[in-house]
Amino acid sequence: MVSTLKYWYCYVLLVLGLSACSPEPLVPDLQVKAIGVLERFAPFEPVVGTDSVAIFAARNEYEGFQFVITAGRAGAVNVQVSLSPLRNAAGEVIDGVAIFRERYVKVSTPSPHSPYAPQSWPDILLPAANNSPDVRSAYRAFPQNLSAGENVPVWVDVHVPAETKPGVYSGTVTVSADGLAPVELPVQLTVWNFTLPARSPLRTVFGTNGYRVAEIYGFERTGESAADNRLIRAYNDFMLDHYLSPESLWDASPEADADGKPDFQREFAGLGTVTENMRHYMQDKHASAYTYVFADSYPFADPLGKDRAKAQRFMREYAGWCAAHAGAERCYTDPSFVDEPDTREAYAYARHWGEFFDAVPLPNGEKIRYQVSEPPLNEDL
Repeated sequence: MVSTLKYWYCYVLLVLGLSACSPEPLVPDLQVKAIGVLERFAPFEPVVGTDSVAIFAARNEYEGFQFVITAGRAGAVNVQVSLSPLRNAAGEVIDGVAIFRERYVKVSTPSPHSPYAPQSWPDILLPAANNSPDVRSAYRAFPQNLSAGENVPVWVDVHVPAETKPGVYSGTVTVSADGLAPVELPVQLTVWNFTLPARSPLRTVFGTNGYRVAEIYGFERTGESAADNRLIRAYNDFMLDHYLSPESLWDASPEADADGKPDFQREFAGLGTVTENMRHYMQDKHASAYTYVFADSYPFADPLGKDRAKAQRFMREYAGWCAAHAGAERCYTDPSFVDEPDTREAYAYARHWGEFFDAVPLPNGEKIRYQVSEPPLNEDL
């Protein structure tokens, strides 16, 4: 018995000794791991992922994937990313691919019930296509210099054209840096044998703030700057390409004269007239919905009172114009000025607006589609 205990005691000591002498696990000079599209990793958090990408898409669909680059102990200089064309067995190519670096932003107050701690999280998408040397490093996608253990998340957007043949397409992501061996990440896209419609059957309206976007880029949101207008158009088009309709397409909205007549030939620098811009959004980009740029103080100060007749004339002609270019079923009021009523007074105010819009005569007995977003649990009101 004693000899047996001595045997096991010596065995345990031997194992522990060998473990203590084992070399540390190798840390690659450059690591590239594919992760899920909803996963997030902090700037220096160890990344757990896979060594390949497999995505699936219908024709006429965008599908994305992401991966994280991590520098080794010596860091990495001039990190670059490329993706080869996606090819099928017959050599046919899908080349509608866009690469973005995900820039970190400091989150001091997480959203309610968020599992993520207050720290830096990837959020901003910086297009790799914009690689001008005039762009500051913080806002340039690539190249980037990384310190030891630092992460760079990358988002890739793949567009599958409507005429694409179904089947499997393969390509390779290549990540390189000065003095380091390139790392490859295989990508496989399976294109399904059906096509999404050009316009989403699900009507959406996503709030956007063109004034805030212009401010970030150093513009004043006046509508008179071609560069400013094209910037907002690029944001709108990006959303529409992904089946999301922006709220308040300002460059496709008329102004009113003193009598309430809308000006559909209003010109936006760098873009065109209101009517031309409307055709772009509704016919070329297939927006699922359009919200009238009309509110309780625009284009008239008192639309429920002394300006009622002028405001209703404006909306009658505006709604007819929208129906002609988009179809009446896609035209809605902007809900922001009667958003989520939560008192008796607020509901009464919302009803006044309903009466205002119902009194506007439209062809074929149509009514202006008036939307109010209602909060839950207001049964007693």
